[in-house]
Amino acid sequence: MLEPIHGITLEDYACSAYFLSNGFSEDDICKALGVERPIFDEANQIWIKRMQEDQTMAVMSLYSQYFANPTANTKFSSLKKDSGNNSTGEDFVSKIQNDIKFYYEMQGAQQAAYESGLDGAAWLQQNFGISIGDMSSAAMKHMSNTANMAQMMTHMEAKKHEYLKKFAEQGEGNIADDVEF
Repeated sequence: MLEPIHGITLEDYACSAYFLSNGFSEDDICKALGVERPIFDEANQIWIKRMQEDQTMAVMSLYSQYFANPTANTKFSSLKKDSGNNSTGEDFVSKIQNDIKFYYEMQGAQQAAYESGLDGAAWLQQNFGISIGDMSSAAMKHMSNTANMAQMMTHMEAKKHEYLKKFAEQGEGNIADDVEF
């Protein structure tokens, strides 16, 4: 089940999914892998089928590991993502991977943005240069750490309330503020 498909390994496939979720096109992926689009499309379909048929979940488990660490695959080193409007120069993408408290803060901020009527994913991208793919990758890493999950969920809720307050002060309000009963 783990044999490469047309030279595209499971690691290549998982990293492709990561970069696609970060705004890169299939053409960008094909160029990085050195394959034509029909080859990539077929490999994509076969990898999906393999994951669906794998009763042991070994393929999906490895896929998750590769998706969580896409920069380890040197085939994609030419792909550079836009850092959004992150003017501080801080590498927030690495920070959500390596700082579990910051990851949960960003989860809380994203939820607060949605509850305030904003596009939470777009807000994270614009303010921190963190894409939904980056958050998914970090989630795969941090969600496996169940030892302090309750503590982190409490931290996330506290941060969510902090961001809700900030959004309200900035006039963003709550999405339901204009609803009268």
